[in-house]
Amino acid sequence: WRQASNEEGLWKHLCLCHEPPFVWRGESETSELKTWKGLYRRRAMCFRERSGRKRALSLPLRVIGGGVRCMALEEPFLVCGSQSGTVTVFSYERLRKNFDEARECKPLHVIEEHSTWAYSVCAQVRSEKTKNPSLVIASGSRDTTVRMFEVFTEDGTNYKHENLSVFKGHDDWISHVCWSHGRKWLISSGNDGKMFVWDYEEKRQRGLVEVETGIWWLELVRERENEILLSKANDTVEVVNYLTLARIRTIRVGDDVNVDGCFVAIGLNSMVLAGKKHSLIAMNEEGEELYTVSGMETWFLRISQDGQTGMCLSNKKSQMSVFNTKDGQLVTPRMSMPISGKRGSYTLSEEESAPLYIFQRTSCWSFCWDEQRAQVIIGGVELGRGEGSIFMVS
Repeated sequence: WRQASNEEGLWKHLCLCHEPPFVWRGESETSELKTWKGLYRRRAMCFRERSGRKRALSLPLRVIGGGVRCMALEEPFLVCGSQSGTVTVFSYERLRKNFDEARECKPLHVIEEHSTWAYSVCAQVRSEKTKNPSLVIASGSRDTTVRMFEVFTEDGTNYKHENLSVFKGHDDWISHVCWSHGRKWLISSGNDGKMFVWDYEEKRQRGLVEVETGIWWLELVRERENEILLSKANDTVEVVNYLTLARIRTIRVGDDVNVDGCFVAIGLNSMVLAGKKHSLIAMNEEGEELYTVSGMETWFLRISQDGQTGMCLSNKKSQMSVFNTKDGQLVTPRMSMPISGKRGSYTLSEEESAPLYIFQRTSCWSFCWDEQRAQVIIGGVELGRGEGSIFMVS
Protein backbone atom coordinates (compact mmCIF):
# COMPACT_ATOMS: atom_id res chain seq x y z
CA TRP A 1 0.00 0.00 0.00
CA ARG A 2 2.85 2.40 0.76
CA GLN A 3 4.27 1.76 -2.71
CA ALA A 4 1.06 2.95 -4.35
CA SER A 5 1.36 6.72 -4.57
CA ASN A 6 -1.99 7.04 -6.36
CA GLU A 7 -5.04 4.97 -7.22
CA GLU A 8 -3.64 3.88 -10.58
CA GLY A 9 -0.47 2.66 -8.90
CA LEU A 10 -2.55 0.79 -6.37
CA TRP A 11 -4.38 -1.26 -9.01
CA LYS A 12 -1.14 -1.92 -10.84
CA HIS A 13 0.48 -3.31 -7.72
CA LEU A 14 -2.55 -5.37 -6.76
CA CYS A 15 -2.64 -7.01 -10.18
CA LEU A 16 1.13 -7.62 -10.17
CA CYS A 17 1.43 -6.55 -13.80
CA HIS A 18 3.07 -3.58 -15.52
CA GLU A 19 0.32 -2.96 -18.02
CA PRO A 20 -3.39 -3.74 -18.47
CA PRO A 21 -3.90 -7.25 -19.87
CA PHE A 22 -5.88 -6.21 -22.95
CA VAL A 23 -6.77 -3.22 -25.08
CA TRP A 24 -10.29 -2.54 -26.32
CA ARG A 25 -10.67 -2.54 -30.07
CA GLY A 26 -11.44 0.85 -31.54
CA GLU A 27 -10.71 2.77 -28.34
CA SER A 28 -8.52 5.86 -28.61
CA GLU A 29 -5.08 5.94 -27.07
CA THR A 30 -6.42 8.03 -24.19
CA SER A 31 -9.18 5.58 -23.32
CA GLU A 32 -9.71 5.08 -19.61
CA LEU A 33 -9.86 1.36 -20.29
CA LYS A 34 -6.08 1.40 -20.75
CA THR A 35 -5.57 2.04 -17.05
CA TRP A 36 -6.16 -0.42 -14.24
CA LYS A 37 -8.39 2.09 -12.46
CA GLY A 38 -10.56 2.62 -15.51
CA LEU A 39 -10.71 -1.10 -16.21
CA TYR A 40 -11.90 -1.82 -12.68
CA ARG A 41 -14.55 0.90 -12.72
CA ARG A 42 -16.00 -0.24 -16.04
CA ARG A 43 -15.41 -3.98 -15.74
CA ALA A 44 -19.12 -4.87 -15.76
CA MET A 45 -19.82 -2.94 -18.96
CA CYS A 46 -16.70 -4.22 -20.70
CA PHE A 47 -17.96 -7.79 -20.86
CA ARG A 48 -21.50 -7.19 -22.00
CA GLU A 49 -23.07 -5.57 -25.04
CA ARG A 50 -21.31 -2.60 -26.57
CA SER A 51 -22.68 -0.72 -29.61
CA GLY A 52 -25.10 -3.57 -30.30
CA ARG A 53 -22.36 -6.21 -30.44
CA LYS A 54 -22.41 -9.18 -28.14
CA ARG A 55 -19.59 -9.77 -25.70
CA ALA A 56 -17.21 -12.21 -27.36
CA LEU A 57 -14.49 -12.92 -24.83
CA SER A 58 -14.22 -13.38 -21.08
CA LEU A 59 -11.59 -12.22 -18.64
CA PRO A 60 -8.88 -14.86 -18.17
CA LEU A 61 -9.24 -17.07 -15.11
CA ARG A 62 -5.95 -17.89 -13.43
CA VAL A 63 -5.47 -21.58 -12.64
CA ILE A 64 -3.28 -23.11 -9.94
CA GLY A 65 -0.34 -25.20 -11.12
CA GLY A 66 1.01 -23.34 -14.13
CA GLY A 67 -0.05 -23.50 -17.77
CA VAL A 68 -3.22 -25.42 -18.69
CA ARG A 69 -1.85 -28.21 -20.90
CA CYS A 70 -5.06 -30.20 -21.50
CA MET A 71 -8.82 -29.95 -20.96
CA ALA A 72 -11.85 -32.25 -20.96
CA LEU A 73 -15.45 -31.04 -20.99
CA GLU A 74 -17.78 -33.56 -19.35
CA GLU A 75 -20.86 -31.70 -18.23
CA PRO A 76 -21.48 -30.60 -15.56
CA PHE A 77 -17.70 -30.55 -15.08
CA LEU A 78 -14.64 -29.07 -16.81
CA VAL A 79 -11.32 -30.82 -16.07
CA CYS A 80 -7.91 -29.17 -16.63
CA GLY A 81 -4.43 -30.68 -16.45
CA SER A 82 -1.49 -28.34 -15.81
CA GLN A 83 2.23 -28.22 -16.29
CA SER A 84 2.92 -28.87 -12.60
CA GLY A 85 0.91 -32.10 -12.80
CA THR A 86 -2.19 -30.88 -10.96
CA VAL A 87 -5.63 -31.86 -12.24
CA THR A 88 -8.28 -29.23 -11.50
CA VAL A 89 -12.04 -29.79 -11.58
CA PHE A 90 -14.47 -26.90 -12.14
CA SER A 91 -18.24 -26.67 -12.18
CA TYR A 92 -18.82 -25.82 -15.84
CA GLU A 93 -22.13 -24.05 -15.15
CA ARG A 94 -20.58 -21.90 -12.43
CA LEU A 95 -17.55 -21.22 -14.60
CA ARG A 96 -19.70 -19.87 -17.45
CA LYS A 97 -21.81 -17.80 -15.07
CA ASN A 98 -18.77 -16.26 -13.42
CA PHE A 99 -17.19 -15.57 -16.80
CA ASP A 100 -20.32 -13.69 -17.87
CA GLU A 101 -20.17 -11.63 -14.68
CA ALA A 102 -16.39 -11.10 -14.93
CA ARG A 103 -15.80 -12.81 -11.57
CA GLU A 104 -13.26 -15.37 -10.43
CA CYS A 105 -14.37 -18.99 -10.10
CA LYS A 106 -12.97 -21.31 -7.47
CA PRO A 107 -12.43 -24.95 -8.50
CA LEU A 108 -14.45 -27.75 -6.96
CA HIS A 109 -11.34 -29.81 -6.34
CA VAL A 110 -7.60 -29.92 -7.11
CA ILE A 111 -5.76 -33.25 -7.44
CA GLU A 112 -1.98 -33.27 -6.88
CA GLU A 113 -0.81 -36.79 -7.65
CA HIS A 114 1.42 -36.42 -10.74
CA SER A 115 4.98 -35.20 -10.20
CA THR A 116 5.16 -33.20 -13.45
CA TRP A 117 3.17 -32.19 -16.56
CA ALA A 118 -0.30 -33.65 -17.03
CA TYR A 119 -0.37 -33.89 -20.84
CA SER A 120 -3.84 -35.35 -21.34
CA VAL A 121 -7.07 -35.90 -19.41
CA CYS A 122 -10.41 -37.58 -20.12
CA ALA A 123 -13.42 -37.94 -17.86
CA GLN A 124 -16.83 -39.55 -17.49
CA VAL A 125 -19.66 -38.81 -15.07
CA ARG A 126 -20.95 -41.42 -12.65
CA SER A 127 -23.81 -41.05 -10.22
CA GLU A 128 -23.87 -44.33 -8.29
CA LYS A 129 -21.84 -43.19 -5.30
CA THR A 130 -24.25 -40.52 -3.98
CA LYS A 131 -27.21 -38.48 -5.13
CA ASN A 132 -24.64 -35.96 -6.43
CA PRO A 133 -22.86 -36.98 -9.65
CA SER A 134 -19.28 -38.15 -9.26
CA LEU A 135 -16.58 -37.86 -11.90
CA VAL A 136 -14.05 -40.49 -12.99
CA ILE A 137 -10.88 -38.89 -14.41
CA ALA A 138 -7.99 -40.48 -16.27
CA SER A 139 -4.79 -38.49 -16.74
CA GLY A 140 -1.52 -39.18 -18.55
CA SER A 141 1.66 -37.42 -17.49
CA ARG A 142 5.26 -36.73 -18.32
CA ASP A 143 6.09 -38.90 -15.31
CA THR A 144 5.11 -41.90 -17.58
CA THR A 145 2.13 -42.95 -15.44
CA VAL A 146 -1.58 -43.10 -16.19
CA ARG A 147 -3.67 -42.37 -13.13
CA MET A 148 -7.39 -42.71 -12.48
CA PHE A 149 -9.34 -40.88 -9.81
CA GLU A 150 -12.93 -40.53 -8.73
CA VAL A 151 -13.99 -37.06 -7.55
CA PHE A 152 -17.14 -37.03 -5.45
CA THR A 153 -19.05 -35.12 -2.78
CA GLU A 154 -21.37 -36.26 -0.03
CA ASP A 155 -22.86 -32.88 0.88
CA GLY A 156 -22.87 -31.21 -2.56
CA THR A 157 -20.21 -28.69 -1.49
CA ASN A 158 -16.99 -30.33 -0.31
CA TYR A 159 -15.36 -32.48 -2.97
CA LYS A 160 -12.64 -35.06 -2.43
CA HIS A 161 -10.99 -37.70 -4.58
CA GLU A 162 -10.15 -41.36 -4.37
CA ASN A 163 -7.23 -42.96 -6.21
CA LEU A 164 -8.62 -45.78 -8.35
CA SER A 165 -5.62 -47.04 -10.33
CA VAL A 166 -2.05 -46.27 -11.40
CA PHE A 167 -1.08 -47.86 -14.74
CA LYS A 168 2.61 -48.22 -15.59
CA GLY A 169 4.27 -49.47 -18.77
CA HIS A 170 5.26 -46.43 -20.81
CA ASP A 171 8.98 -45.62 -21.12
CA ASP A 172 8.53 -41.98 -22.12
CA TRP A 173 6.05 -39.17 -21.57
CA ILE A 174 2.40 -39.96 -22.18
CA SER A 175 0.92 -37.87 -24.97
CA HIS A 176 -2.76 -38.85 -24.90
CA VAL A 177 -5.42 -40.77 -22.99
CA CYS A 178 -8.97 -41.50 -24.17
CA TRP A 179 -11.85 -43.89 -23.58
CA SER A 180 -12.72 -46.67 -26.02
CA HIS A 181 -16.07 -46.78 -27.83
CA GLY A 182 -18.66 -47.26 -25.10
CA ARG A 183 -16.06 -46.14 -22.53
CA LYS A 184 -15.39 -49.72 -21.47
CA TRP A 185 -11.59 -49.43 -21.60
CA LEU A 186 -8.95 -46.73 -21.31
CA ILE A 187 -6.36 -46.22 -24.07
CA SER A 188 -3.05 -44.39 -23.65
CA SER A 189 -0.23 -43.48 -26.03
CA GLY A 190 3.23 -42.07 -25.55
CA ASN A 191 6.38 -40.73 -27.13
CA ASP A 192 7.83 -44.25 -26.71
CA GLY A 193 5.65 -45.47 -29.62
CA LYS A 194 3.45 -47.62 -27.38
CA MET A 195 -0.33 -47.72 -27.24
CA PHE A 196 -1.76 -49.51 -24.20
CA VAL A 197 -5.34 -50.69 -23.72
CA TRP A 198 -6.25 -50.82 -20.02
CA ASP A 199 -9.17 -52.61 -18.41
CA TYR A 200 -9.74 -50.08 -15.66
CA GLU A 201 -12.48 -52.11 -13.94
CA GLU A 202 -10.17 -55.10 -13.45
CA LYS A 203 -7.13 -52.79 -13.09
CA ARG A 204 -4.96 -54.61 -15.60
CA GLN A 205 -3.32 -54.22 -19.00
CA ARG A 206 -5.51 -55.64 -21.74
CA GLY A 207 -3.25 -55.15 -24.75
CA LEU A 208 -0.28 -53.36 -26.29
CA VAL A 209 0.53 -52.07 -29.78
CA GLU A 210 4.05 -50.82 -30.57
CA VAL A 211 4.92 -48.62 -33.55
CA GLU A 212 8.24 -47.34 -34.87
CA THR A 213 7.99 -43.75 -33.61
CA GLY A 214 6.33 -41.54 -31.03
CA ILE A 215 2.52 -41.26 -30.94
CA TRP A 216 1.22 -37.73 -30.41
CA TRP A 217 -2.55 -38.05 -30.61
CA LEU A 218 -5.32 -40.67 -30.37
CA GLU A 219 -8.71 -40.30 -32.03
CA LEU A 220 -11.50 -42.89 -32.23
CA VAL A 221 -12.87 -43.62 -35.71
CA ARG A 222 -16.47 -42.54 -35.22
CA GLU A 223 -18.27 -44.82 -37.69
CA ARG A 224 -16.27 -47.97 -36.89
CA GLU A 225 -16.29 -49.75 -33.58
CA ASN A 226 -12.90 -50.77 -32.15
CA GLU A 227 -10.84 -48.66 -34.59
CA ILE A 228 -8.58 -45.81 -33.54
CA LEU A 229 -6.23 -43.40 -35.35
CA LEU A 230 -2.65 -42.89 -34.16
CA SER A 231 -1.02 -39.60 -35.19
CA LYS A 232 2.71 -40.29 -35.31
CA ALA A 233 5.87 -38.23 -35.27
CA ASN A 234 7.03 -39.43 -38.71
CA ASP A 235 4.17 -37.83 -40.69
CA THR A 236 2.04 -40.96 -40.82
CA VAL A 237 -1.38 -41.93 -39.49
CA GLU A 238 -1.84 -45.50 -38.29
CA VAL A 239 -5.27 -47.19 -38.18
CA VAL A 240 -5.38 -49.77 -35.38
CA ASN A 241 -8.04 -52.15 -34.09
CA TYR A 242 -7.67 -51.85 -30.33
CA LEU A 243 -9.81 -54.96 -29.72
CA THR A 244 -7.68 -57.36 -31.78
CA LEU A 245 -4.55 -55.15 -31.50
CA ALA A 246 -4.08 -55.42 -35.28
CA ARG A 247 -2.40 -52.64 -37.28
CA ILE A 248 -4.80 -52.22 -40.22
CA ARG A 249 -3.08 -49.68 -42.45
CA THR A 250 -0.69 -46.73 -42.55
CA ILE A 251 -1.46 -43.46 -44.32
CA ARG A 252 1.31 -41.01 -45.13
CA VAL A 253 0.44 -37.35 -44.74
CA GLY A 254 2.08 -35.51 -47.64
CA ASP A 255 5.21 -36.38 -49.58
CA ASP A 256 7.93 -34.97 -47.36
CA VAL A 257 8.94 -36.08 -43.91
CA ASN A 258 8.48 -33.23 -41.47
CA VAL A 259 10.14 -33.06 -38.07
CA ASP A 260 6.96 -31.51 -36.68
CA GLY A 261 5.11 -34.72 -37.52
CA CYS A 262 1.38 -35.22 -37.78
CA PHE A 263 -0.02 -33.91 -34.54
CA VAL A 264 -3.77 -34.50 -34.94
CA ALA A 265 -5.67 -36.87 -37.24
CA ILE A 266 -9.43 -37.40 -37.17
CA GLY A 267 -11.28 -40.21 -38.93
CA LEU A 268 -14.64 -39.57 -40.58
CA ASN A 269 -16.73 -41.68 -42.94
CA SER A 270 -14.22 -42.87 -45.61
CA MET A 271 -12.02 -39.82 -44.90
CA VAL A 272 -9.07 -38.89 -42.70
CA LEU A 273 -8.41 -35.26 -41.77
CA ALA A 274 -4.84 -34.62 -40.66
CA GLY A 275 -3.17 -31.50 -39.35
CA LYS A 276 0.43 -31.09 -40.46
CA LYS A 277 2.30 -27.94 -39.54
CA HIS A 278 0.41 -25.15 -41.35
CA SER A 279 -1.89 -27.25 -43.52
CA LEU A 280 -5.06 -29.30 -43.19
CA ILE A 281 -4.99 -32.38 -45.44
CA ALA A 282 -7.99 -34.58 -46.26
CA MET A 283 -7.34 -38.09 -47.60
CA ASN A 284 -9.37 -41.15 -48.47
CA GLU A 285 -8.71 -44.57 -46.97
CA GLU A 286 -6.11 -45.35 -49.63
CA GLY A 287 -4.11 -42.27 -48.66
CA GLU A 288 -5.02 -40.28 -51.77
CA GLU A 289 -5.29 -36.56 -51.16
CA LEU A 290 -8.79 -35.09 -51.51
CA TYR A 291 -8.02 -31.47 -50.68
CA THR A 292 -5.56 -29.27 -48.78
CA VAL A 293 -6.22 -26.06 -46.88
CA SER A 294 -3.02 -24.11 -46.24
CA GLY A 295 -2.36 -21.20 -43.94
CA MET A 296 -3.76 -22.82 -40.80
CA GLU A 297 -1.65 -23.96 -37.89
CA THR A 298 -3.33 -27.27 -37.17
CA TRP A 299 -2.01 -28.24 -33.77
CA PHE A 300 -5.49 -27.55 -32.39
CA LEU A 301 -8.07 -29.28 -34.58
CA ARG A 302 -11.60 -30.37 -33.62
CA ILE A 303 -14.56 -31.73 -35.57
CA SER A 304 -18.25 -31.30 -34.75
CA GLN A 305 -20.31 -34.27 -33.57
CA ASP A 306 -22.07 -34.59 -36.93
CA GLY A 307 -18.70 -34.54 -38.70
CA GLN A 308 -19.66 -31.73 -41.07
CA THR A 309 -17.79 -28.81 -39.53
CA GLY A 310 -14.20 -28.43 -38.36
CA MET A 311 -12.49 -25.85 -36.20
CA CYS A 312 -8.81 -25.03 -36.19
CA LEU A 313 -7.25 -22.77 -33.59
CA SER A 314 -3.88 -21.24 -34.39
CA ASN A 315 -1.61 -20.04 -31.62
CA LYS A 316 1.20 -18.50 -33.68
CA LYS A 317 -1.07 -16.88 -36.27
CA SER A 318 -3.64 -15.81 -33.66
CA GLN A 319 -6.55 -17.03 -35.79
CA MET A 320 -9.53 -19.34 -35.54
CA SER A 321 -10.86 -21.00 -38.70
CA VAL A 322 -14.17 -22.80 -39.10
CA PHE A 323 -14.44 -24.95 -42.23
CA ASN A 324 -16.64 -27.47 -44.04
CA THR A 325 -15.11 -30.94 -43.80
CA LYS A 326 -16.59 -32.02 -47.16
CA ASP A 327 -14.49 -29.66 -49.28
CA GLY A 328 -12.40 -27.59 -46.85
CA GLN A 329 -14.19 -24.33 -47.65
CA LEU A 330 -14.27 -21.77 -44.84
CA VAL A 331 -17.68 -21.41 -43.21
CA THR A 332 -16.86 -17.91 -41.96
CA PRO A 333 -13.91 -15.55 -42.58
CA ARG A 334 -10.96 -16.39 -40.40
CA MET A 335 -11.28 -14.68 -37.05
CA SER A 336 -8.30 -13.17 -35.30
CA MET A 337 -7.87 -14.60 -31.85
CA PRO A 338 -6.78 -12.92 -28.61
CA ILE A 339 -3.39 -14.64 -28.57
CA SER A 340 -1.02 -11.99 -29.79
CA GLY A 341 2.51 -11.55 -28.51
CA LYS A 342 2.78 -7.89 -29.44
CA ARG A 343 0.12 -5.25 -29.69
CA GLY A 344 1.72 -3.73 -32.77
CA SER A 345 1.64 -7.03 -34.70
CA TYR A 346 -2.15 -7.19 -34.69
CA THR A 347 -4.14 -5.98 -37.70
CA LEU A 348 -7.92 -5.90 -37.94
CA SER A 349 -9.41 -6.98 -41.27
CA GLU A 350 -12.53 -5.34 -42.67
CA GLU A 351 -14.68 -8.48 -42.59
CA GLU A 352 -13.70 -9.37 -39.05
CA SER A 353 -16.41 -9.38 -36.42
CA ALA A 354 -14.99 -11.09 -33.31
CA PRO A 355 -13.54 -11.12 -30.77
CA LEU A 356 -13.63 -7.68 -29.17
CA TYR A 357 -10.41 -7.96 -27.20
CA ILE A 358 -6.73 -8.62 -27.76
CA PHE A 359 -4.92 -10.50 -25.01
CA GLN A 360 -1.23 -9.79 -25.27
CA ARG A 361 0.34 -12.19 -22.83
CA THR A 362 -1.47 -15.52 -23.31
CA SER A 363 -0.22 -18.56 -25.21
CA CYS A 364 -2.79 -21.22 -26.12
CA TRP A 365 -2.03 -24.83 -25.16
CA SER A 366 -5.45 -26.52 -25.32
CA PHE A 367 -9.09 -25.91 -26.11
CA CYS A 368 -12.57 -27.46 -25.90
CA TRP A 369 -15.47 -26.81 -28.25
CA ASP A 370 -18.92 -26.47 -26.66
CA GLU A 371 -21.08 -26.88 -29.76
CA GLN A 372 -24.39 -26.55 -27.93
CA ARG A 373 -23.58 -23.06 -26.66
CA ALA A 374 -21.34 -22.00 -29.56
CA GLN A 375 -18.39 -21.36 -27.26
CA VAL A 376 -14.73 -22.29 -27.25
CA ILE A 377 -12.93 -22.74 -23.92
CA ILE A 378 -9.22 -21.97 -24.28
CA GLY A 379 -6.53 -22.98 -21.81
CA GLY A 380 -2.93 -21.81 -21.81
CA VAL A 381 -0.26 -19.92 -19.96
CA GLU A 382 0.15 -16.25 -19.18
CA LEU A 383 3.51 -15.34 -20.70
CA GLY A 384 6.00 -13.71 -18.38
CA ARG A 385 4.17 -14.95 -15.29
CA GLY A 386 3.95 -18.69 -15.94
CA GLU A 387 0.44 -18.91 -14.50
CA GLY A 388 -2.28 -20.99 -16.09
CA SER A 389 -5.25 -19.22 -17.60
CA ILE A 390 -8.67 -20.13 -19.07
CA PHE A 391 -10.99 -17.93 -21.08
CA MET A 392 -14.02 -18.38 -23.30
CA VAL A 393 -14.79 -17.15 -26.80
CA SER A 394 -18.34 -16.99 -28.17
